[in-house]
Amino acid sequence: MLSGSDGRLEEAQRSDISLDQVLSECGLGYFHKRLLVVCGFGFSAAAVEVVLTAFLFTELEARWGLNQYELGVLPSLVGFGSTIGELVWGPLADSHGRRPVFMATVVIVAVFGLLSAMSPTFVWLYLFRFMVGFGYGGNIAVDFAIFTELLPTQGRGDMLFYISAFWPIGQASTCLLAWAVIPTLGWRAFLVVCSIPTLITAFLRPLIPESPRWLLLKGREQEALEVCRHIAETNGMRPEDVGLRPGVRLVLADEAQPLLSSPQDEEEASRYLPSLARLWGRSLWRTTLACSLYVGGLGFAGYGATTFMPTFLEHKGIVGPSMYQTMTLNALSQFPGIALAMWVASRRGRRPALQLALFSIAVSLAVFAFVKTYVLIIICTCLASCSLEFGWAVFHVYAPEVFPTEVRATALGFISATGSVVSMSAPFVAAFLITEGTALHVIMFFSTICAIVCCTTGALFEKETMDQDLPDRASQVSPRAGSPKEKD
Repeated sequence: MLSGSDGRLEEAQRSDISLDQVLSECGLGYFHKRLLVVCGFGFSAAAVEVVLTAFLFTELEARWGLNQYELGVLPSLVGFGSTIGELVWGPLADSHGRRPVFMATVVIVAVFGLLSAMSPTFVWLYLFRFMVGFGYGGNIAVDFAIFTELLPTQGRGDMLFYISAFWPIGQASTCLLAWAVIPTLGWRAFLVVCSIPTLITAFLRPLIPESPRWLLLKGREQEALEVCRHIAETNGMRPEDVGLRPGVRLVLADEAQPLLSSPQDEEEASRYLPSLARLWGRSLWRTTLACSLYVGGLGFAGYGATTFMPTFLEHKGIVGPSMYQTMTLNALSQFPGIALAMWVASRRGRRPALQLALFSIAVSLAVFAFVKTYVLIIICTCLASCSLEFGWAVFHVYAPEVFPTEVRATALGFISATGSVVSMSAPFVAAFLITEGTALHVIMFFSTICAIVCCTTGALFEKETMDQDLPDRASQVSPRAGSPKEKD
């Protein structure tokens, strides 16, 4: 017979329910469709702000007589602003909540995006674009964190791939807008029109609640319960239908069952209190290094396949309407990249898909360097763009899945920042090579970088995340076993 204290303990344990179980019972419904649209608009707006730089080069060169090095400062300065934003907003989201950062960053992007169109000199333009980068650096660090944490395990991967589709939507829209607006109304009107998606996003973001995972980590159980009830009711269910009966206690998975960690793990977690330092702890350092190198490689490839592509095309004799047409086709070719990434990563896992993407980019750029006919040029640029989005789509699924909640936003921000630091050198390297050599040297340099990163990260990636519950603490992540703790 159980003693009174043992009986009360057993009853308390029976009243616990894990957040993963509640989210799974809620399933994917109207709440998540609305979440996808709101977060997707933010991701699309970030794509618009990144890609539009490619269409400003020719206009700024004609307007202010800037040379290749001065033009190269613009994407580097935007990248530097993004790097600062990623490093600042990520830790803020982990310490003060996802939702405040989620809403503040989009306002910054909208305000300074509009101010960019009113720049009296290129110095002011560069300053405003720096602030735009600072704002969307926060979008990158926080959007995927809060989106991931509001999803159930089953269907999470597909939803993360769906949100990735909003990037090429933003990029394709930018190409079409540039084609329609710049030749007739000029670059200032182009910047104004490109600010519209961000303004729409700013009005929609208050609809998204705080992450219940973050709330539970901070001991704010009642607020987490309210968020879960809101999700259930928005999906057309009663709270009782998802296990939220009166008196139930909502907990994280590792609180509902014994932690698979040793005293050494707990000591390590307490030692690396700063979030950035914890990313380099025993359980996470390989993943942090691999993801940072991977993003750096994608950043280099992205500059060559998007921002610098109009210059490449000019050197191959493709100018005017043909250039806009080719850039638009490049953007549209990213949709098959996302579909292919979703198919491969859902059947073979995230890690093989990550490596396949970089290999495909390297091959596509290498072939593009030597082809001369218009049809082959378009095919190669579209393949490079398709492979690039393939890589980003898989990474944006893998990264928020592999890092624990307590450092997830910090990790996404830090990795994006280190990748940005690496890729910021791309404009200057390209300017040097195009001045001292030919477009062939520039393209082959980008291809070689992708091949090197592909080999290096292949040896570092060690954890598979497909069909795994999200880890919440670093102590849940085994340093070598490879996966977050599996769900029961």
